[in-house]
Amino acid sequence: MESGFRRIFWGVFFIFIEVKIGSVDVLPNFLGAYLVYSGCNRLKDREDSFNRVINVAKLLTVLEIIKFVAVLAIPFTNNSQMWQSMIMTFGDFCLGIMNLYILYYIFKGIYNIAAENDFRFLMDNSNFRWKLKFYSFLLGQMLVPFVYNLESSVITIPILILTIIQFVADILILASINTAKKELAQLD
Repeated sequence: MESGFRRIFWGVFFIFIEVKIGSVDVLPNFLGAYLVYSGCNRLKDREDSFNRVINVAKLLTVLEIIKFVAVLAIPFTNNSQMWQSMIMTFGDFCLGIMNLYILYYIFKGIYNIAAENDFRFLMDNSNFRWKLKFYSFLLGQMLVPFVYNLESSVITIPILILTIIQFVADILILASINTAKKELAQLD
């Protein structure tokens, strides 16, 4: 079980953390999606929730490869920059929904295994942190229309606050997966 959670941890890490050199993501999301797929594949026999992630993680891997290549191959021009930006925003929204689906079932799997073994802290921890990630994603999506329609001076502070909340949520998600790896590895 430990190696499955380790792969999930690193996969989610690659998806959450963006280190870019120019437009190239040094920690590509497609590699993260593949690691999540691989980790869930190792855990699928232990809990059915991980089995639900496998096909979506495969699809996410393919879509992230397409996005990675598209970002490298399609140069932004002044005339089409807004349209390309809107298309990328819609694509990121769709990928974000897929990531939420994956996280939901990963955390449902953690919760179910913790419940079977009476790991109350892990149950509460995973439930709260999933909700924080979910609501921060929703808040981010509600702000998108304002980003396109308001002056940057008006939207800067709300975006900064949201970015901090999402960063904290991402760190807490990673910490939960790491805790699950440590605590649930005892069950093997």
